[in-house]
Amino acid sequence: MSSSLNASRVQRNARKNNCNNIAAVQSAVSNGKFSDKNAEKSSSYSQVIALTIVVGCLYYIAISDEYIVSNADQLIRYLANKANVTFNYVPKAKYLATIDQHFPGISMHQVNCSSDGYKEEAKLGVPPLRCGTIISDTVVTVQEAVRLREMAAKLTYYLGTSSAKERESLNLKWVELYNVFRRGPPEGVLTRKEYELLLKTSESAKQNKIEERIETRIIAKINNCHAVSVMFGIPADSLYFSHISEFTRYKPMIKFSEFLHIDKIRAPNLVITAIVWLSTIDSDFLGGHLEFLTGGPEPFTPVLIEPKLGRFAAWTSSYENPHGVKEVYKGERLALVLGFTVFPKSGHKTLEEMFDVAIANYETV
Repeated sequence: MSSSLNASRVQRNARKNNCNNIAAVQSAVSNGKFSDKNAEKSSSYSQVIALTIVVGCLYYIAISDEYIVSNADQLIRYLANKANVTFNYVPKAKYLATIDQHFPGISMHQVNCSSDGYKEEAKLGVPPLRCGTIISDTVVTVQEAVRLREMAAKLTYYLGTSSAKERESLNLKWVELYNVFRRGPPEGVLTRKEYELLLKTSESAKQNKIEERIETRIIAKINNCHAVSVMFGIPADSLYFSHISEFTRYKPMIKFSEFLHIDKIRAPNLVITAIVWLSTIDSDFLGGHLEFLTGGPEPFTPVLIEPKLGRFAAWTSSYENPHGVKEVYKGERLALVLGFTVFPKSGHKTLEEMFDVAIANYETV
């Protein structure tokens, strides 16, 4: 009896939530979004592929209600991957970075800095000279990213906080590094090696030396560039780590509610927000793109970044960079977030200094 009720519930969900997705798949195929080098681009071929994808979609939904999607682009790619079929598929959305791309240097998507966003920083003589978003896949190694992922999973599970009043959703769980440090010295909550890896990662994010070409709208070549400080034009010795430096975990727990925001409104002292992703989209989780409304040329045009293990991104924190995390449908999206400020009283020169301050408030667990 319970199985039949469950089956009808899944069928209702499929009809209610996926009709538009299936129509989008059919439309994508009929409009030539798929191509195969070894096959003729005929209407009959498109119809066969459309039928295959739609049947596969219905079959997967019929046997499991764990993956109900609202993104047709991701649905197409997911089903193609499941079927081990290769398509040259170009999604409709504009991307700054996909998981298939690799950025050995720093790619910068530059936007105009907000005229009102950095008045207090300007009084100190250190507003960002350039604004936008930077991406690199070489700030940490894959091995380091795996170790950071294990750390993130452990700490968010045991020490993480989830509050809809403080953050956007109960789907987000986080643990601030300051609160981890105040739990005791290394070999307690953190091992010595984990602590040392955090220190190394934080300094790499702040001023990593990358001798590669930097891609911007106007391509330039800069040697020995400091990832955050040089790209945004803020001296490294003027950047401090804020308490908004934390491990985060997105996991579908309750109904998703989109939360587009500006970091500086939530935390006025922030100037740069950085992230190292510790899991990969379509492998460790589904959904969960980082979306910026800076794709242009029209105002508030969305542009996406696909998270992958070890990928680093950073962006200026004011009005020029509204953004949000898209819905995570399945799995866990883990990351290390590092917030930077130029106000000495609001941050710490290094994570080691943050640890020293935190340990003065040591708590026994």
